[in-house]
Amino acid sequence: MRDSNECWEWRGTKDRYSYGRFSLDGKKEKAHRISYELHVGPISPGQIVRHKVCRNRACYNPNHLLLGTDKDNQLDKIEDGTNWRNLSYIKALEAKFLRGNGASVRNIAKFFGVSTRAVYGQLSQL
Repeated sequence: MRDSNECWEWRGTKDRYSYGRFSLDGKKEKAHRISYELHVGPISPGQIVRHKVCRNRACYNPNHLLLGTDKDNQLDKIEDGTNWRNLSYIKALEAKFLRGNGASVRNIAKFFGVSTRAVYGQLSQL
């Protein structure tokens, strides 16, 4: 039996953003969304499932998930410091240094907890 307070780390396939993914009836689904629907209830149009408790994209523990809007999710990122825009200039330079020394954009994104798109955008501005 799983501890209701720990992260339930998805061990299967993950997408490029580290979200658990699988196919259900021929459609690709995110594990945390299906977990939310099974344990909590339906997700209304315009709503997203946020990783509010742990910010671990591979976690599908329904106790760590909260329904909200994209704006709520962006505010969560600002609050916990995982929003790329909140990275200090020093951290942006660190990302540039890592890239210059052979680190992949994907690994840099994982390191800072942001999307690869955000890394490309930030690097293009330095």
